[in-house]
Amino acid sequence: MSRTLRRSTALVLSAALVGSGAALAVPTVAWAATALPAGVTVANAGTLSAPDYTVTIDCDQLPDWDTYDYENERDWVYLPLHAEDTATIEFTGCGEFSIWDNDDDDDRVTPQFTYTDGPDAGNAQVMGDEWVSGDTIVPTGSAIEVGPDLELEFYDDEGDPRGYFYVETPLLVDVDDPVGSLLTDIELLVPADADPDLVVADDPQYWDDDDDLTLGGFDDCGIDSGDHFYASATVEVERSGTYTFRLADLLPTSRDLLWSEPERYLEDPFLALYSDFDPTDGHLGVVACDDDSDLDEFSDFYLTSSGTVMSDRYPQFTVELQPGSYTLVLTSYNPVDEFAVGSAPAAAPYDSTRESEKGDFSAAALGDDETGTVEVWFEAADLAATGTSPASGWMLASGLALMALGGLAFATRRRWSRA
Repeated sequence: MSRTLRRSTALVLSAALVGSGAALAVPTVAWAATALPAGVTVANAGTLSAPDYTVTIDCDQLPDWDTYDYENERDWVYLPLHAEDTATIEFTGCGEFSIWDNDDDDDRVTPQFTYTDGPDAGNAQVMGDEWVSGDTIVPTGSAIEVGPDLELEFYDDEGDPRGYFYVETPLLVDVDDPVGSLLTDIELLVPADADPDLVVADDPQYWDDDDDLTLGGFDDCGIDSGDHFYASATVEVERSGTYTFRLADLLPTSRDLLWSEPERYLEDPFLALYSDFDPTDGHLGVVACDDDSDLDEFSDFYLTSSGTVMSDRYPQFTVELQPGSYTLVLTSYNPVDEFAVGSAPAAAPYDSTRESEKGDFSAAALGDDETGTVEVWFEAADLAATGTSPASGWMLASGLALMALGGLAFATRRRWSRA
């Protein structure tokens, strides 16, 4: 996913890469993209903003619980859809499929599917009328069009064990832009050969009521203790006002958005702003931070006005700032020691009672640079009460002087896992 960097004439920009200390020796590891199993193809996988998905499933070729290669094969695919979108699923050899409402509390769409052939062709099968969440259905056709907010599991015609494959269609929602006007994009590079020298101590004073360690004790800033890779930029604020920092893109693309990508360090990104940054103690000097934006109560996928698709794990925070020098830091929820270096853990059958939680030990792709693009939005303090037009926002923002890009990087935790 590429982006065009936007620059404001109101900004004075310089970008000088700064070394991050002695390089860490990283083993060279070949990490292939995660493959679909035999019997499954997906057209337009990874095309999120204007999808035209077609999934074909030959259930007779599907692996079962014991024969999936969970480290290298996906037993599911998620296809984010707008409320008006559909995806086509064509299937053969599938004796039945189970179907669920992907989010039981979200009433913005009514989950449904429609057969494209057979005796029920063209008749919408609506949840609550023709089926309820958790039903197992014997299909009357060989293809269906599905809308958003569904999870379907297709099975072969055999007994136990049975081949299976999941298709999920989470709702893709449009999100409002932050207040004010877009000032700039900051690119933060986390190189592959760097030291994990941002230290987040397991300090009792920073644990919250939910038993989560928070950065500097700030709400919505859950982070795991340990040594972290990071990238940083010095931000000079010359005008007081409301500033929003929004992570809008990751390269390589996060597995949250493109399931075929290997896991990476920045897959669960964390963004923080410091008044005084000392990487030997990440808790000190925090002004604002965020772990997961959760911009929508139900959806995991957002579409911005610029056409960028974001995961709900992309951080965003808004803060009132006075003139001065700040440091913007991009890191991961996870410290480096929670990832396998150079080898993958043994595969295990899917446990339906468990989903991966933050802090899970997992393998990750190492040896690649990772870049996060952070949008900076501004609303002048003297217009905050009445709002400001985009034009006046650009004029009034004498803005940020961005200097000294630097940092380090390379590994990650997935959003959740079937394996």
